[in-house]
Amino acid sequence: ERAASAALDTLAMVAGYRGQHGRAQALSERSLDLRRSLGDRLLITSSTNTLGLAALRAGDLETAEHSLTECLELARGLGEKTLVAAALCALGEIALSRDLPEVAAERLLEALAIYRELGDDRDRAECLHALGGVAAARGRPLDAERLWGAAAVLRERPGAALTPEENAVDRRFAPAVAGQGDPETLARARAEGRALDGDMLDSISRSLAERPRRE
Repeated sequence: ERAASAALDTLAMVAGYRGQHGRAQALSERSLDLRRSLGDRLLITSSTNTLGLAALRAGDLETAEHSLTECLELARGLGEKTLVAAALCALGEIALSRDLPEVAAERLLEALAIYRELGDDRDRAECLHALGGVAAARGRPLDAERLWGAAAVLRERPGAALTPEENAVDRRFAPAVAGQGDPETLARARAEGRALDGDMLDSISRSLAERPRRE
């Protein structure tokens, strides 16, 4: 069963890369069922994360949230910081998609802090990109551009492409941001974000969990 679950996870990953997110979700569910029967908490935790991400990309937010919430609880108990951060980031993205920017910001900020501690720049970039969506939802287009600029720098270091979640943020919020300022001002804010030091970036990010303000 252990080998079979690993094979299903691999097939789910391949399906996800091909954009077959419904198939990836179904395969992940089968893998999780096998791992539950094994009783291995770490494997179960990993599979709940895999299933949650597959469901998120398939548009099944209810399954995604349920699975990722279980992942978060299990990962905290095991002290698995990478899985804690992964679950928090995805749960933040779900909250953002459900128009809950304050909840999204809280989850994303916690994930961001863990990824910073772990030195994981690529996943920090995803958190910052989603926080840019939070800024856009709060009517703060310049901060959205700054956060997207900062995320781009971290993403470019390993030459990584946008994740499906980052693309979803762009599809939803980039057009609105573009309509809230002149192109030159927005481009300047994006450039500022690329040059922000850690303290300034933290200040902007933390402010998103506070009461909304207008620029």
